[in-house]
Amino acid sequence: MSFHQIKSYLKHATSAVNAHGIHSPFVFDLYNEALRDDREYYIFKEIEAYRAKLLNDHRSIHVTDLGAGSHKLKSAERKVSEIAKTSLNKARQAQLLFRLALSLKPKSVLELGSSLGITTSYLAAARPTITITTVEGCPEIAAVAKQTFEKLKQENIQLEVGNFDEMLPSLIQDSTFDFVFMDGNHSYEATVRYVNLLLSQNNPPAVIVLDDIYWSKGMTKAWRETIARPDFQLSLDLFELGILLCKPGMEKQDFRLKV
Repeated sequence: MSFHQIKSYLKHATSAVNAHGIHSPFVFDLYNEALRDDREYYIFKEIEAYRAKLLNDHRSIHVTDLGAGSHKLKSAERKVSEIAKTSLNKARQAQLLFRLALSLKPKSVLELGSSLGITTSYLAAARPTITITTVEGCPEIAAVAKQTFEKLKQENIQLEVGNFDEMLPSLIQDSTFDFVFMDGNHSYEATVRYVNLLLSQNNPPAVIVLDDIYWSKGMTKAWRETIARPDFQLSLDLFELGILLCKPGMEKQDFRLKV
C-alpha cells in the first residue's frame, strides 16, 4: 500500500458503519442481501478453481497498457501468473459484485477492464439473462480472458478489444447499459471522462461501480467529485469499491460501509 492508501484505509476503518448505522431502508436491505451476504454459490468454486489455474500459468505475454499502469508490474513482458496475482480482483470482491448484480438485477452490464476474465465471469454468472459487454485494452490479455469464458462455458459475454476512449462512445450509442463496472484506466482524468460519457446517455446507467477509489490521490479526487454530482442520489464507499446509484426521488446520501 502507498502512504495515501494507508491513510485512507485508517480513515475508512474508523468512520465506516455496519447495518446499525444505516437509516436508508433501501441501503439497509442491499447491505444485508448483497454486501454482507456470506453464502457460497455453486459457481464460486468453479471460478476460483480456474483462478488457481491462472495463478499457475507461466506463459509470458506482451502487455499493452493503455491505462494508469500497475504499481507492481512495470515490464511489458509479463507472465499470466503475475497478472493473475497482482491485477485480478480478490475473490471476496468479485463475489461481492456477483451478489450486487444478483440483488439489483441489471439486464445489461458494461465492464471496462476485462483483465483475465475472472470478475467478468462472476458478473455473467449472477443471472443467466444478463448480457455482459466487457472491454479490454490489451489484445494478449483479452485472448486469455476469451479462454477463461470458453473454459467456464459462459455464452452471455461479448468481449471487445480496444482503447476505452475510442470504444466507449460507440458502445453507449449502440446499447443501453444499466450497470457499469469501471476497472480499467485508474486515472483521475479518464475516470471523470468516462462517467461524463455514461451520464450523457438518454438512459444513463442506474449503477456505476468504480474499482480502487483509493488507488491514488487522483482516483480519490475523481470519487469525491463524482459522488457530489446531483446525478447520483446514493453512494456507497466500501474502500476497495465505490458504488454510485441513481435513485430519483430519494434523499441524497453518502455511506461509508464496513464489508
